[in-house]
Amino acid sequence: MVDNLKADAPTHLNLVYFFIPLAEPLGLPDKFVQRFAEYPSVDDWKASIDEGNPITRDEPTRIVSLMFHEASAEDPDLSGLGSALDVAVKAFPALPRGAGQPEGVRVQRTIVEAAVELLPFHGDEADEASVSEALDKAIECIRDIQRAYSIVCGRPVTTVTRERLPAFVPLAFRLRLRPDTTPSWPEELNLFMVNTNLSQAYPADNREAVQREQCEQLGRFVELLRSGRVFSRYPDFVREAETALRYQGEYRVAVVLAATAAEVLLDDLLMHMLWEEARRPEDAAPVFERGLATRVRTQYHTRLGGLWDAQRAGPVQQWTRKLAALRHRVVHAGYNPTGKEAAEAHEALLALEGFITALITQQQQLKAYPRTAAMLLGEPGLKRRGLLSKRYTKLIQDSNEPFWVETFLRWRRIVAQCRANSSDERIEPETRRAKTLAVISSNGTRWWLFDPEAYLACAAHPPTLTDKVRAELDKLANTVATDLSGPISVEFSAILADPVIPTEWIFPYQALPLFGVMVDRSDLSP
Repeated sequence: MVDNLKADAPTHLNLVYFFIPLAEPLGLPDKFVQRFAEYPSVDDWKASIDEGNPITRDEPTRIVSLMFHEASAEDPDLSGLGSALDVAVKAFPALPRGAGQPEGVRVQRTIVEAAVELLPFHGDEADEASVSEALDKAIECIRDIQRAYSIVCGRPVTTVTRERLPAFVPLAFRLRLRPDTTPSWPEELNLFMVNTNLSQAYPADNREAVQREQCEQLGRFVELLRSGRVFSRYPDFVREAETALRYQGEYRVAVVLAATAAEVLLDDLLMHMLWEEARRPEDAAPVFERGLATRVRTQYHTRLGGLWDAQRAGPVQQWTRKLAALRHRVVHAGYNPTGKEAAEAHEALLALEGFITALITQQQQLKAYPRTAAMLLGEPGLKRRGLLSKRYTKLIQDSNEPFWVETFLRWRRIVAQCRANSSDERIEPETRRAKTLAVISSNGTRWWLFDPEAYLACAAHPPTLTDKVRAELDKLANTVATDLSGPISVEFSAILADPVIPTEWIFPYQALPLFGVMVDRSDLSP
């Protein structure tokens, strides 16, 4: 399909053919062809003149030709390899017919027959590096077609990457072709190992079999992830970033996800330390009004020690230059990073995680922020590092401690709410959707309205109660006074109370016992 592209070329031509399955069928006319030609750059042209061997600027230096086959074939594993082999066998007249394919599901596929001119190589056969480079060039051209197709046809498509291809793709060679000779066709079809994607059957990270102990931990970690607890979002973003990098080849996505993971880790860490310092959420919120770079420069060193100066070599500088700055280029300038840049960004993320872990597990920091370290590492992580001392175990099991997960989540919600109060994200409270609550303490009973959507409460006038309800409240009041167990709240779904005028809405932790946010249980203190 490329025999006439360089008919005037005086030298021979070496072509490699790849048969590449796409994720979704495009529905183009069968055997639709799109050709690409590369021409000398101005710099190459000037250099050739200086060297006394001028090249012609209007003569292509390299060609790529793509033929799109619309195939319906048995594809046993649905990866596309079966369909690609079926098309490859039919593409060349000299190949033997009847090559059987395993039975599978009949699927509609678009298979791209990519003919790529090989760069000059030594010897009689192309080396693996030359073939691999040619595959990258084919993928680059196919991705350009797919992106253009999505714009023209208004249909989303999954762009091809090496990582998304099957472990092998069919290929064939046509070597030493000359314009004045009869076209010769391949008599042999080979499989080329794509190299970067053995993730489906042969994991590239040589992962070991899952151990029984790990299987037993799965259920516990499912609950941890569902709870939304602090630090649970970070490993999820790391997983998505690594999948995009290693298995999908989506380098822009990988960089953005890795940068998001880093920001989530840093913010969760700072928030949890502020919570453990017993800072009220209203006082902590202004810390997050400044940008992340400012927070990194001003908030972490005094608490954790370590080198947080982005101007000096270390994990923070690596994160700043290899990840944060690259993410900025991707998001704000539309930059498309290379695989190497995306991999370095991911390494910077993991280096930042290791840096934080090393700091929080030092004795001084561990003493100042034991709850933060426990939530970051978990009991298994503490035990593995030999940090699960008797004092630490006593703290974790202390019944006087608030429930760390729920208490911190409520604290973090109010921090976010304080930040939203100055933006369009704020939800205005309304008494019509508020619930009526009675807070019973040793000082008597107070009535409140609580709007769960706005997450705010206001004082209310005592409603009219039946004798039965009043008797039940009196009984509860006597119990609270006797047990000295602190105030309790009772919700009344069928009783409406009027708000105190003027109405002042406050955060629920300041009035309602079950909404505590403070690590030292100082919620209801004035």
